[in-house]
Amino acid sequence: MRERPMRDQPQRPSLRVLVTALALGAALLVARPSLGQLSAAAEALFDEGREAMAAGAYATACAKFHESDRIDSAPGTKLNLGECELKRGRIATAWELFRAVSAQVPPGDPRLALAQRRAAELEPRLPRVVFGLLPGSPANTTVRFGTAELGAGSFGLLLPVDPGTHQLVVSAPGHESRTFTLRIGEAERSEIKVGPGPKGAPAAPSGSGAARGPEAGPPGFWGRHEASVLVGGGAVLLGGVGLGLGAATSSSYADLAESCAGTAAGCAQGDIDAAQGKAVATNLLLGAAGLAAATSAVLFLLVEDSAAPASAGTAGRDRAARPSIALAPAPGGAALRLRF
Repeated sequence: MRERPMRDQPQRPSLRVLVTALALGAALLVARPSLGQLSAAAEALFDEGREAMAAGAYATACAKFHESDRIDSAPGTKLNLGECELKRGRIATAWELFRAVSAQVPPGDPRLALAQRRAAELEPRLPRVVFGLLPGSPANTTVRFGTAELGAGSFGLLLPVDPGTHQLVVSAPGHESRTFTLRIGEAERSEIKVGPGPKGAPAAPSGSGAARGPEAGPPGFWGRHEASVLVGGGAVLLGGVGLGLGAATSSSYADLAESCAGTAAGCAQGDIDAAQGKAVATNLLLGAAGLAAATSAVLFLLVEDSAAPASAGTAGRDRAARPSIALAPAPGGAALRLRF
């Protein structure tokens, strides 16, 4: 097994100082992984990648190296990832990684010569493709190619790609997407013309055969009886207040009877007026509660009747026309309006 360079620990004094200052300033109010924890995680992933690569599990090894480099990027990780990608035939990906290492390490670093040699060895083997636009394609056409998206600046250039079969998704604003298949071998040169699909069809009017969302099902209990439940709740509230006030009124009359010996003589007129006022308010509240309860019952029965299966002549009627209640302005104040 060819010995591979170990993952390096790049020095980042400025980043460490910044992270330390931020951590002190935040006073540990926000818990987040420290730089040391990230480096430890990246190192563990790197070691697992080396083990998987030694076992020939290249897909697993490449995934470990890639995640390690994402957490804490380092030239040594990229170099191992390049070797891993090369093992599974992704020549262009490995070539790009070796070139990235060459640009990242300083002169005199032994990894520089290794990365440059690997990149030079792979360059003649690179498959390359030229993307062009089909006649009539918009200038802002894009090609989604794996994880990359190519725009107008990439068309007409000889681009390195990995050998194999690739699915290209071509799109443009206002157009449907179109998929192309590219098959290319090692050291092969290819040119492919691409373009988006036709302009997107306008939205179909309501009632046409165009696909629509799922039909709304029949309303539930609350949807059917919202008005009657609200009015019934108001009836209960009014009745409760009326009963409470009635009890207070009865107590007031009892006090008057006891203090006045059953007659009005000697009783203060203010006490008598207060007791009579409570009695009137009690009657009004209980009357309103009764009216609200009756209204609630009518609404409930009307909605239940309208929920029965519709006849053939009314099957297409709008279901939204159902009893409702609303507060509307009226002369001298406001009034409840019922709609059936």
